[in-house]
Amino acid sequence: VQRLRMLALIGLARWQEALVQYRACVSASALTLSEKNEALVRIYSGLCDAAGQDAGQMQQVLSNAKATELELTGVLRVLAAGLMRCGQVTAARKMLESALSQQFNKELLPVYHAVAVLEPRESLPHVERLLAQQPADLRLLELAADVCEREQLWGKAISRFETVYASQPSAHVAGKLERLYEAANKPERAKVWREKLNHHLQNDRQLA
Repeated sequence: VQRLRMLALIGLARWQEALVQYRACVSASALTLSEKNEALVRIYSGLCDAAGQDAGQMQQVLSNAKATELELTGVLRVLAAGLMRCGQVTAARKMLESALSQQFNKELLPVYHAVAVLEPRESLPHVERLLAQQPADLRLLELAADVCEREQLWGKAISRFETVYASQPSAHVAGKLERLYEAANKPERAKVWREKLNHHLQNDRQLA
């Protein structure tokens, strides 16, 4: 009955009531793990959509969330998207940094990347700590390079992008390195990377 009531409230888009009922279901052990995850993401997606671009409502949604609910990647994604939609970048960043500090989760890196580059100065210390703990993670390495680029730390950005390129050569990273060497006033090195970029682009055209 608890489960059916929750599903009915979700179907009626009565999101706040559905969240209360979801919590009752969890207390009563009325849901399987997959049902819990699916229902919670749907409920928070509904709450965020209902908040729209109202920053106050989004802050209320976030403040009402329980710590255990913020352990779910899908919930963090929809909350981050909702916060960014209404200009609450700092709140989204702090929420994601807290989650990543408690447990490193590769699936959160793309959404954190989008937030971190908007507040590079504030995110840089956290990104550096994560990289020290996970030095071999290429996605994290590219995030650190992007943040350093935003902060005009050309040497660090170049070093990290070159490490990424050595493991996964791509036109995207070659183009980044060309621009960084230009910004660092090293035209000869920029020329080397421009040639690598053109080589990638030619290969891509041939494949196409």
